[in-house]
Amino acid sequence: MLIRPLAPLLAAAVLAACSDSGSTDPDIADPDQLDLVIVSGDGQVAPVADPLAGSAAFSPAQTTPDNLLPEPLVARITVDGAEPSAAVAAGGPSFALLPANTSVTFRVVDHPEATAERHCGASFVDGAIPDDSGYVTTFWERGTLAATCTMEVRLVVDGEPRVDTVFTATFQPGPAVDVIFGGPGIPRDVQVGDTIHLTDMVEGGRDQYGNITDQASTVASIVASAYWTPADDTGIACKEGYPPTSPSEGWNVIVPAEVAAWPTGRDSYNACLNMSFAGRLRARTPMHVH
Repeated sequence: MLIRPLAPLLAAAVLAACSDSGSTDPDIADPDQLDLVIVSGDGQVAPVADPLAGSAAFSPAQTTPDNLLPEPLVARITVDGAEPSAAVAAGGPSFALLPANTSVTFRVVDHPEATAERHCGASFVDGAIPDDSGYVTTFWERGTLAATCTMEVRLVVDGEPRVDTVFTATFQPGPAVDVIFGGPGIPRDVQVGDTIHLTDMVEGGRDQYGNITDQASTVASIVASAYWTPADDTGIACKEGYPPTSPSEGWNVIVPAEVAAWPTGRDSYNACLNMSFAGRLRARTPMHVH
């Protein structure tokens, strides 16, 4: 929908008051006749804010700030359900003009789970004067909390709140940067040539804001790798300082032949599988490799 540029309502009233049948005085709507309706931009879905882009910051090559929802949020003030503009009636033109000092404010509502680091974002425009058809527009700066968030749109006449409505937006978690361990786990007794699926020990993950990600998106966004070292003499822990095997990349690990020859300790464990996620060693598991 094309949104007309902002224009003073008084000027619109003066122009509209002239017709072939003569001048008429404009009818100023009573504040109780006014309502707010959502036009477009409601219910958008987008990832949480990209921290690399900053908070709605401009770069020289851009015409649109970073970290905004893709669509503007457009609302409209109506007068008894009709647009606030001239309407031709049988007795001549009649006018339904907004009262003077009519404005709209925008405010993102605090979410119950919000914190200073994980929030629902903000309105890029805090307030607006309606154009001559009653339209107001703002943009939503994406938040860092993965949740469905609400932005209030409030109609104010002469400094007094009259009515309000709400936009909603759903922010989805960003790429996972850490894993949450769970699931069936890693086998402790394996043979050379077996494939170990690291996904079996990963339940999900967290993005950089701490939002929970599911297992599939976690696996897709995190690089996993693994290498082998001998188990210590107890067979419970891993030997430190022992040259490891070459690391394998990916979530599926093939058991190499060289580890089967390592001496066994208690419980017949002879090798340790060392697992890294997103470049950080996160788990070490003694195993019996034969």
